[in-house]
Amino acid sequence: MWTRSRTGVAADGAEAGPRRGTVRTLAFPLSFLLCGLGFTGIFLQRDRRALQDLIAGTAVVYAWDARAARLRFLGRDTPSGSGLTGCRG
Repeated sequence: MWTRSRTGVAADGAEAGPRRGTVRTLAFPLSFLLCGLGFTGIFLQRDRRALQDLIAGTAVVYAWDARAARLRFLGRDTPSGSGLTGCRG
């Protein structure tokens, strides 16, 4: 399911460890304090790392199968009475 969908690793691919995880967690609010500018690295950098990742020397790796998750989502039934099946008038 969605369990362990994201994993924090060191920038070189090794396991991040508790020290880097703590530094990343403590640096996270800094991105907000800078009016969100700490998150611009996600959109502008090639390796998609935010400010807290640069400070801690970490990266986020998506470890779930995106294609399988998309197919499960598309195959899901919509609940009856939700109003998503058509327009009544």
